[in-house]
Amino acid sequence: KKFKWVGSVGENHPRAELVVVYDDPEELGPPHVPRSRKCMALAGGGALSARVGQLYTQDFFPPIYKEATDLVVVGVCEDIEKRYLRLTSRPDPAKVRPKHVLQMALKHIKHEYRQQKRNYNYVVEQMKSIRQDLKVQATRDQFAVNVYETHARIALENSDIGEFNQCLTQLGELYEQVEGCSHMDEFLSYRILYTIYSNSDEEFCKIIGQLSQGKLSTDPVKFAVQVRKAYSAGNHVKFLRLKEAAPHMCECLLDLYLPRVRSMALRVICKSYRGMGVLDVRFVQELLKFSKKSECFGFLAQVGAVLNESGTAVDLAKCGEVKLLSFSAAITAMGGE
Repeated sequence: KKFKWVGSVGENHPRAELVVVYDDPEELGPPHVPRSRKCMALAGGGALSARVGQLYTQDFFPPIYKEATDLVVVGVCEDIEKRYLRLTSRPDPAKVRPKHVLQMALKHIKHEYRQQKRNYNYVVEQMKSIRQDLKVQATRDQFAVNVYETHARIALENSDIGEFNQCLTQLGELYEQVEGCSHMDEFLSYRILYTIYSNSDEEFCKIIGQLSQGKLSTDPVKFAVQVRKAYSAGNHVKFLRLKEAAPHMCECLLDLYLPRVRSMALRVICKSYRGMGVLDVRFVQELLKFSKKSECFGFLAQVGAVLNESGTAVDLAKCGEVKLLSFSAAITAMGGE
């Protein structure tokens, strides 16, 4: 009978698992892992550092790594463009691109996107393919940060909240491991604002509790905290005013929340001014920060507001409860990594 110990490869490959096979159970486990040829080959020739282990006993051995994504490989593929396909087996180095090729691929995709030569679905597929190649090679450095930040921004521009959140989650881990990330404050603000979409007070408190006073005092983070508090307090007028001064790409994220915030605000406005009988559409337009009157009319129709005979004011006496709209987000069905 053979014995198998499963641990993790050292700091350079924190997401990879190392499997060591023994004949004698006396040899099992951390912290001292023999540097046999098999072990060294699995670890890519690097030093071994076993941190966590579990004992398995088997009469035979299936593939040494439990999942395809657990294997650290060094890619040799030279293709700039590559389709994204979910891994169902061990990654083949011949189909994985090394870092220098991935750098060229990222530059190529960014150019194609800026020049609008390809549609968004193409960009998503190519970015996910780059992310996958980084993952199977356990690449967690400044370039990996750049890839996820780039994809997050592109997703945000296209209201793709699903891909945006995937990138945001990975960036949270990368920022803890990679030093000198110059855009951390920007993406911290996005994480805080995203808790509005996820409706998670717990996550908001968790993020704030982990930040130092220095981080809390940065402009992007201060802005995001103000917006989050305004939303939670039902201060929709302040929320809409803050949106006009949004830094970085915060406005793109806040745009997704506008339909719901405006409908919540209108519900409060109608109750507050019910005694007046009617409410001028221009006043509503100004309060809810619509740039065009046509947009305001479209919104009023969407929430079920009734206008007077001249069509210039909201008839508060005939308006029932204003319909609350949902967050406006286009979630693509590409799936996870």
